[in-house]
Amino acid sequence: MKMAKRERPFGWRWCAMSMIRALVLGSAIWIGTKPNGCVHGHEGHQPLPTKGVQIDFERGHITLSKQARNAIGVQTVELTERTVSQTIRGNVEMVVPWTARAFASAQISGRITKMVAKPGSKVRKGQVLAELTSRELELLKLEYQQAKQELETSAQLLQIVGPSASAGAIPRQRLIEAENTRDQSAISLEIAKMRGQILGLDEASLLFQGATPTAYSILSPIDGRIVHSDIAEGKVVGASEHLFEIVDNQELWGRIQLLERDMSLVRFGQKVEVEIDGLKLLESSTIRYVDIGFDPKTQSGWAWIAIRSQAALPGMVGTCEIQINPSDSTLAIPRSAVYSDGLQSYVFVEETSTKEAGEYVKKAVLLGERVAGLGEGGPWVELKRGNVVPGDRIVIRGGHELSSLFFRGSLQLDPFTRKRMGIQLEPVVRRSVMKTISVPALVVLPPESRSEVSTQIPGNIRSIGVTPGQRVKRGDVLFEVSGTELQTLQLDLLKSSLEAQLFRNRFERLDAAKTDAISRRNLIETLAKAEQLESRVASLKNQLATLGIADSSVQDLIQSKKVIPTLAVRASIDGFVSRFNATLGESVSAGQRLIEIQNLDQIWIEASIPVDQANDIALDAVGHVHALVSPDTNFEATVARIGPVVDAGTRVRNAWLISDSIPASLQLREGMLMNVLFRTQPLEPQLAVANSALIRDGLHWFVFVQSSNGSLERRQVTRGQSDHHFTQIQAGLAQGDFVVVSGSRLLQTAFAALR
Repeated sequence: MKMAKRERPFGWRWCAMSMIRALVLGSAIWIGTKPNGCVHGHEGHQPLPTKGVQIDFERGHITLSKQARNAIGVQTVELTERTVSQTIRGNVEMVVPWTARAFASAQISGRITKMVAKPGSKVRKGQVLAELTSRELELLKLEYQQAKQELETSAQLLQIVGPSASAGAIPRQRLIEAENTRDQSAISLEIAKMRGQILGLDEASLLFQGATPTAYSILSPIDGRIVHSDIAEGKVVGASEHLFEIVDNQELWGRIQLLERDMSLVRFGQKVEVEIDGLKLLESSTIRYVDIGFDPKTQSGWAWIAIRSQAALPGMVGTCEIQINPSDSTLAIPRSAVYSDGLQSYVFVEETSTKEAGEYVKKAVLLGERVAGLGEGGPWVELKRGNVVPGDRIVIRGGHELSSLFFRGSLQLDPFTRKRMGIQLEPVVRRSVMKTISVPALVVLPPESRSEVSTQIPGNIRSIGVTPGQRVKRGDVLFEVSGTELQTLQLDLLKSSLEAQLFRNRFERLDAAKTDAISRRNLIETLAKAEQLESRVASLKNQLATLGIADSSVQDLIQSKKVIPTLAVRASIDGFVSRFNATLGESVSAGQRLIEIQNLDQIWIEASIPVDQANDIALDAVGHVHALVSPDTNFEATVARIGPVVDAGTRVRNAWLISDSIPASLQLREGMLMNVLFRTQPLEPQLAVANSALIRDGLHWFVFVQSSNGSLERRQVTRGQSDHHFTQIQAGLAQGDFVVVSGSRLLQTAFAALR
């Protein structure tokens, strides 16, 4: 079997090409003749032969006989107009939206006594998932019942003391003390009642004295399905412990990873085609969010789409194509029909076709970057320029064999090709090149342009009010947190406020009854207690204010006796949401970084200068900056600050540059890699060329030089010092040589094709 394969190393294409070459060599027998049976062409064309191949290199025409056409299997397709768009490819991962995934937990510790829902169960928001019994709950019930009983007892005693005090049978101070006892009992009852309401218990539940403990219900925070559970009947769980994980996957987000060079091209509303785990999702999707964040480790960022498909599940990964710069219908062409000789792209157009022969003409075309999707012949791409019209039939199979017949042997450019490629020449002259220092750098944000958002108290995330990349204003609500510390602080404020008011009223009444047998010591102690409680109230108000709770909300808490259920965490600066690291229902600690906000109105370029070159760069020095992702785009920046120390590990000294001339097309993000070129002092004049003339191939540098006959040859050179504009040439060129300074990269591609 192996020997058989060696005896036939070539396929049908090799056979076809061998036949065509033989036909070409034999075409001299009939070229210029009109043998019997030939087919006469229309006006302006030579007769089509019945066999062989005829080539007109000047006109780019090739005529195939039936035998030659069948040998290479020529196939054509009609040229049409199509809707085109540029596309960007990226990796995509299916994730749950921030508000569609949540943890369910209990607000108190206890023992699970009943499992109502199980993993895989579909649940509704507020539905009971499990029940537990808690010693804390029983203590709260006892506290409420005792406070209620004390209030009733003190009220009865007050009814007895009241008439006697009015008749003067007992001192008025005893009446005031009885009233104070009743009011304190009322305060204790009110606080116990509010604590019960926080846990979802009404007054009937607090008064219940049955043989079995009162059950506390763990509720679902969202609609969805339970994907995970960490509990079982009999298990003891803690307050705020994550017990259930619930996901609503009716709508998923596709998290698209974008390369640095593509991030600036992606916009809200652009159409996206997604392929997940080999499954083509046919429903259309569009870019919903573009994240301002950037990962400096992977040099990538993210965009987000929404997917509504029963086949898509969280955790699936795949690829996607983002359509940018869409246009109305325009002329498009199959990519497989386009060939290149390194200098130009071209297609073969079928001009005449009969049963016995076919005539094809080579026509130059210029393709755009936008595509029109799949069609006959593979992907279709935008046709920017070319002498073709709708209805022309383009060769989509066999063109490779036809193209090889027009293979060039040298870089001879006609005027049209030179213009298309943008070829420009400049003479080699002596120039004074500046000595330069090139250093790596990256984009950083000033401290005032970044905000790391966290909560000041521990608790659970109860709501999320932002989306990826969302622009926010200072003071906007980002998310809300609830927790026992927040509730305890409010209850403490309410109790202290009620007691302060109680003791202040008692003092005023005692002070008004000086004629009675009231000791001065009692009066002073009552006043001191009132002032102590009032001071505590002021402190608790300030503590709530530092958490971001407005004074009006605090006053409403005192008057209505309704606890604020959640703490709103707000943005401290204007900017964009960069990262969010929390889940609904998740237990978070104080100071834990949850959201990052970035303001890109001002950025710094942080350059790392080697210690041996640091003295050559001073304050106000101007550097030429370019992003590694876009080396052709550069701008000037000025050194604003230089670090006072040298890093012991890297032996570099940091300098920070600022600029007000950053191009709008260059959307810089924190962490993007840059390069800064500083020009220090002029060198002696020497032969030099523009930097755009130099081409690197492997370890060597080359330029394209125009010879006396107009052709372009590639010549190796030795480089010297280089600045932002020019590079010294130490060997390989002579003064007066004309080198290509524009279009060199296209010529390099052409040269590679010729080789």
